[in-house]
Amino acid sequence: MPLRRLVTHACRDGLVQALDPRCRFVHAPTPLVRIPRVAERLGLDLWIKRDDVTGGAEGGCMLRKAEFLAHDALRQHADVLVTGGHVQSDHVRVTALVAAMLGLRCELALWSNDPAGLLPRTGNAALVRLSGAHVRLLGPVVPSRRASAIDSLASDVTRRGLRPCAIPEGGASWVGTLGYVQACREIRRQLNVGLAGGARFDAIVVACASGGCAAGLALGAAAFDIADEVVAVPVEGDVISARCAVGRLIDEVSRAVPSAGRPVAWHVVGAPAAEETDRNFARDMACLGLVLDPHTTGKALRALANLVREDGRWVGRRVLFVHTGGLPVSWGEDSVDE
Repeated sequence: MPLRRLVTHACRDGLVQALDPRCRFVHAPTPLVRIPRVAERLGLDLWIKRDDVTGGAEGGCMLRKAEFLAHDALRQHADVLVTGGHVQSDHVRVTALVAAMLGLRCELALWSNDPAGLLPRTGNAALVRLSGAHVRLLGPVVPSRRASAIDSLASDVTRRGLRPCAIPEGGASWVGTLGYVQACREIRRQLNVGLAGGARFDAIVVACASGGCAAGLALGAAAFDIADEVVAVPVEGDVISARCAVGRLIDEVSRAVPSAGRPVAWHVVGAPAAEETDRNFARDMACLGLVLDPHTTGKALRALANLVREDGRWVGRRVLFVHTGGLPVSWGEDSVDE
């Protein structure tokens, strides 16, 4: 075997060893499907990785991160999971339900613009209530103060004589990022048995909030040879902030797990700003058989559709769209036309 291939196999073996110590929550492998009407509408050879069905109420992309984050907490002998996010955060919901599954206490710092200061009874917040998690409602918290809000709550938990594991907003750490490196390993196995035609993809497209999914996909796509590039679409904040978040997490993983290697080419592409357009696009996709969250996956797929319209080189490309979930909070009572 050529030396280069020997080195590649050795690095991949080292990476696999880093990916195996984790909790097993994800209903894996999640489906890899093609919805012909959606592919035809977008003008792509489009395949969808259905990570909206990683689990039940605890499902979505955050469950992949939670496998590694929870394992790390157990390794530290923590008895409390501490994290924070918006009151309707998918990450907060998943953390609360995972803590319940493991018999751990969960303490949450939640921010909201609701002047009444009440935890909603719908969407993700309703599932947080059901989980028995302990909630500290903080009102609005600017992004630069959110990490300190989580750390402050963890310090309070420590003063009570408990052993917290503080998890960043969105699970955005090198540990959580491994969840989507593992997802690429899963996709490689699916391609190896002929799913999605068995061939690698030209590109992977994913919604980007805290950066962990995109960073993990960029590293995993290279390590497991599943795609040439990753396109991340920011759904919170701007393109520059998203680019910094993804780059930081790639660097953190590379330092912590050298066998992760170098990422494929990755880009951050903004979607044209228009909330009502996102909602209309999501409605159109639902009529074709694909249900999306207008604010995350709907925005990301609309950005991909915009790329195809504006750049003819995208027409007909073989693209994997990662459906990251977000459905529990997507469609409130006032969201669907009669």
